[in-house]
Amino acid sequence: MKTIKALITNLILTCLYLVVTPLNYAQVANVYVPAEAGILAYNASSTGALTPIKGSPFTETSGLAVGTNGTSFITLGTDYVHAYTVSSTGAIGAQTSEINTQLYSGAECGLTNGAVLDHTGLYLYVLLDAAIEDGDTFCSTIQTYEISPKGILTFKGADVLSTFKSEAFLPMVAGNDKFALGFQGVADSCQYQINSYSRASTGLLELGASVEKDPLPPPSWIGYLPIGMTEDPTNHYAVTLVQTGWGPCGTLGSLQLGSYTGTASGLSSTNTWENMPVLTGEINLLRMSPAGNLLAIATGTGVQFFHFNGGAPITKYTNVAPGSINAMQWDGSNHLYALGSGALYVYTATTTSVKEVGATKINAPSNVIVRSR
Repeated sequence: MKTIKALITNLILTCLYLVVTPLNYAQVANVYVPAEAGILAYNASSTGALTPIKGSPFTETSGLAVGTNGTSFITLGTDYVHAYTVSSTGAIGAQTSEINTQLYSGAECGLTNGAVLDHTGLYLYVLLDAAIEDGDTFCSTIQTYEISPKGILTFKGADVLSTFKSEAFLPMVAGNDKFALGFQGVADSCQYQINSYSRASTGLLELGASVEKDPLPPPSWIGYLPIGMTEDPTNHYAVTLVQTGWGPCGTLGSLQLGSYTGTASGLSSTNTWENMPVLTGEINLLRMSPAGNLLAIATGTGVQFFHFNGGAPITKYTNVAPGSINAMQWDGSNHLYALGSGALYVYTATTTSVKEVGATKINAPSNVIVRSR
């Protein structure tokens, strides 16, 4: 009898404890914000709440923060690529490796100008470029580096792009990691083309012949100029497009938002000017959710969300949320982390609702990096 009474008492006490004790929400991502004080690091919960990681801010890194694959944190100097350890908590530790980009092929094109990880986190692509001959010629190259499980960097090769009066930009790796697409300026023009890169078994990106089939433009316009791009996990791309008139630097019209299907040969779209959303104001950048169903666009006045539908036309979802945004990234749990106006804003966004769940003031932030756990 006493045993039964004791069990009932314990059950009641357990229920009371659950009622009055806050839930410990699961940590779903590590969020890093390079700022004046160093690299601020947070654990993000399933509610979007941010908790500083022990040891933050981290001040021992050198160079521009690029990203993390969960075990290594990568930064980029003028010449060097650096790798640092990342603990299970997300804390940044000691340097494990550094490599001088100027000792390898492609260094003739100049110094580093950005880098990007592939989706596996095994390969890093570094852009080197420089204008020579009074700015009349641009030499650009993309170097490929492998990152070992212990954070050791190994050069795998380079693809040099030498063009007259044009420059290349960092490639965007497709969701299947088998190819990449990237912008390059068109010689003697104010326009851009989209290059396609195939990926070898070594991870090396190699420039290939590129085909671009743009949407049908409205009457009296000759075509579209792509100016921004982001990818979904199934090799579709959202692209910001401006209507163009005749001439290498012809008249520019409205800004629209198109969807493309990507392959190792380039991009193609079945959209038309009649079914593509029209964008207004300044467009800073685009970011696709990991699920590929939501598209966030940072404008001069805030963030606007769209439904993304693969190769089908994109559809409007929300109006612009307030706040000038200059950097943003998604995690894998429906959170968008947007940086602007001296604060890091967190939004919870699903296909049925979008709401701001918090804002953290940060002094002089420069970027936001997110790694889902």
